[in-house]
Amino acid sequence: MEVNSNKVWHYAFLDRGYTELNPLNCGYENCLPGHTGLAMRPYYLIHYVESGSGMLYGENGSYKVTRGQVFIIKPYENAHYVADENDPWNYVWIGFGGTMAKKLDTLDSPIAEMPYNAFSMIKNLEARNDTREEIAAAALFMIFGDLFSGRSSHPHYVRRTVDTINSLYMNQISVSGIADNLGLDRRYLSRIFRASMGMSIQEYLIKVRMEHAERLIRENISVNLTADLVGYSDCFNFSKMFKKYYGLSPRKYAQIYGNDSENLT
Repeated sequence: MEVNSNKVWHYAFLDRGYTELNPLNCGYENCLPGHTGLAMRPYYLIHYVESGSGMLYGENGSYKVTRGQVFIIKPYENAHYVADENDPWNYVWIGFGGTMAKKLDTLDSPIAEMPYNAFSMIKNLEARNDTREEIAAAALFMIFGDLFSGRSSHPHYVRRTVDTINSLYMNQISVSGIADNLGLDRRYLSRIFRASMGMSIQEYLIKVRMEHAERLIRENISVNLTADLVGYSDCFNFSKMFKKYYGLSPRKYAQIYGNDSENLT
């Protein structure tokens, strides 16, 4: 183990010779602006960006990498990576080999969105004195699950988010709460949802609420009750959002499109 400062930690694993995924080293660093890392190693490297941003310069191009993403460097690849001057990144990394590691060669890009769970396990190895190799190997399998089976899980996470909103839109729900229930980082869930749905989670929640509200207003349900039924505790905020969405206040909308505007209270 080598400790350079309270902002840098490195650890070299005992080589257990695990066949599929064999951890070799790991660490984390809170980088200074412009800090440059160089790579030409005989093993694979994956860095997870906890915060900030930077650039990866690899053999196949250059890539902007930001919080919640990983960048992958292959064995003997002539690559370097540079922390942003204004918002330098902090990252966790792991170096490894094994027969399964070669699956990384099939990826279209060295950049990917990832949950933090496995990298949190790696970072927390600093506080452990035993079973580091076993925990690191488990973390690697989690990483590969997210990279490969996880790619097909993206629609699963998005579908569960949609189902949660469709079922619970009348409650006080939040993006953070949905992400916690799925065991995902809020930023990660927000990214894959927007990529799949073309809108943010909050925008989808408003859309669902407004569509239900519009139906209730047409059925001559009072504005106050409609607001409550679609998850707004403040009737003024509901009316403001409804008008922004439909171009008319709820009462005006009811006068034009409602079945019986006289029943409104």
